[in-house]
Amino acid sequence: MSLFIKKFLVEIVFFVFFILFFVLIVFAASEGFNDPTSLGDVSNWTEPTNAYTSNNSYAVADAGQRQEYDGFGFSIPNGNTIDGIEVRIEWNNPDGKGDETITAQLLNINGVPIGETNTTPVNTSASDVTHTLGGPNIKWGVDWTDTNINDVDFGVSLLENHLGGKPGPANVDNVDIKVYYSEPAQAPDVNVFYPENQETFDRASVSTVDVNIEVKDPDTNAENITAFLNYSTSTSQGTGTVIVANANLATDFSCDSNDLSSPSFCTYPWDISPVPDGNYYILAFVSDPLATNWDFNAGEGNFSICGAVSILLTNDTADLGTLAPGETNTTEGLTNALDLENDGGVDVNVYIYATSSLFTNAPGTSQHYQFKVSNIEPGSFGAASATYTDLPIGEENQVLAISFFDWNDSHDTARTDINVLVPDGEPAGGKVSLVYFVAEAT
Repeated sequence: MSLFIKKFLVEIVFFVFFILFFVLIVFAASEGFNDPTSLGDVSNWTEPTNAYTSNNSYAVADAGQRQEYDGFGFSIPNGNTIDGIEVRIEWNNPDGKGDETITAQLLNINGVPIGETNTTPVNTSASDVTHTLGGPNIKWGVDWTDTNINDVDFGVSLLENHLGGKPGPANVDNVDIKVYYSEPAQAPDVNVFYPENQETFDRASVSTVDVNIEVKDPDTNAENITAFLNYSTSTSQGTGTVIVANANLATDFSCDSNDLSSPSFCTYPWDISPVPDGNYYILAFVSDPLATNWDFNAGEGNFSICGAVSILLTNDTADLGTLAPGETNTTEGLTNALDLENDGGVDVNVYIYATSSLFTNAPGTSQHYQFKVSNIEPGSFGAASATYTDLPIGEENQVLAISFFDWNDSHDTARTDINVLVPDGEPAGGKVSLVYFVAEAT
């Protein structure tokens, strides 16, 4: 007689949601040099408006005289940080016989001199020279805001100094101001491109999922982006299991372009084979060298992973030989009887039943047709089947044969043996029965 065993495939599904993370960085900008358009409260020079532009028409300053200029017309965007201020003076010493300098001090929104002073080198040149005071990172001792700089009364006070030699006037052709500031960078724009919504992957045939994110960051490039990926049952920061840490977006991901001024698609291969079954979130973090804080939002891309149950019978036929009524036999003497392997990706429960009895004189479930399970790997156990148990006839009568059938490696096996007792008066002839093993994810 022969026994034929059929295997089934079942699936479980879990969802993975993406949490996308982006950061805030800064970059430098400037406005100027801007010319003045009005005079301040103190005005002692001769023809002071001649210094509004560089045109070889001069404002004349005698020693000890002060002149204030404002109305520089700045429009620094709201919320920007002022990094430094430069004052540029184009001027000459017409007779060249005295040692002349000019001291500058900035004006606040009330038109009042404030902060530190800066003084030009000694000028003995009868031709125009340009001296620049301050710098991109010099704030003249004042914590300026964009509102201060944009005010019409913001400006500069200039004082002509005579240090020695024959006193003489200073001719000022032009005074102008440049402001350096840091703009808030545009936060990186990160979107899940693939997997798409409702995408499904069967772990029996797919071990790697390409996580494809669309990244845009006009303030830097991929070489400066560090990425972290976790999978977690929670959306909280710092939870879950690391997929990759401290990954460089340019070298550890595959990006179609390292220039992030326009969207670039970057892919990371995620090995899902060791991931336990469950519902997870992907936590994606990115940063660059100027990042000062963290933020995250939930991406819209989610997908399903199927943990496949695959039961393999290494020998699907058991021949119990020739028996007479009243005689018994088992498959225990066979080297490879009905050995099961769990080649799927999840623990399973295995149920057993036969479609019909082997014997005409014992048509239902009986002691004449039995099974038992043995040699199960640790982590699994037989359910009331460690000793011979009557094999149920009919799918509706199926019973649990193996609980939590392990799947951790490629040799997760269990042995099922069949025992038969030929009933008295059983008609002669070949006896065949189909036995089904039904696998269900735990």
